[in-house]
Amino acid sequence: MIFLYLILGHLLADFVFQPTKLVIWKKKSWLGVYVHALIHFLVYAVLLLPYLHNVLAFLILACIAVAHFIIDSTKIRFESGRRKMLPLFFADQAVHFFILMVAGMQFLSLGVKCNLQSFYANFYLSKLLVSYFIVLVGSGNVYEIVKYQFAPAKNSGDVFAPDFAPDRIAICKRMAVATVIYAIFVPAGLALKLL
Repeated sequence: MIFLYLILGHLLADFVFQPTKLVIWKKKSWLGVYVHALIHFLVYAVLLLPYLHNVLAFLILACIAVAHFIIDSTKIRFESGRRKMLPLFFADQAVHFFILMVAGMQFLSLGVKCNLQSFYANFYLSKLLVSYFIVLVGSGNVYEIVKYQFAPAKNSGDVFAPDFAPDRIAICKRMAVATVIYAIFVPAGLALKLL
């Protein structure tokens, strides 16, 4: 479950909470990368709050943030002056997910348990719900990145910063479809499991 929250946190911090201005700032200064890594730390801390009663858990989150800083700084150096960055983007994401997998295993080795009770615990620990949010956040943003790679270049100095505003309606439609599918198949799956 922790790994799912780490993935969700990564998607939120890397896409939802990274506006175009931050992308441009990252390309111009290491401070932009630092702020981006700090956002990752804060998002993970909020999502994993019920697990953070152990000081070592905070250390794991700090290690993820430092690794994110190093990975993004390296990626920025490699993509300098390039427009077609899709392979570099997927390599970057693969390294991030590997780091998250290692961090998730470290959480498990600590034996950290969720400190929640009652209905909220069931809601918070729902793997289907977290998976739903991962698909919801990830699909819209990955679509925009892939679409950007095939769009005609405006000029050779293009900074990778797709404008999500024109496609908000399309993203909302995909979210609505995913929600309907989730609303139909999850109860149906639970009903079949009870039979």
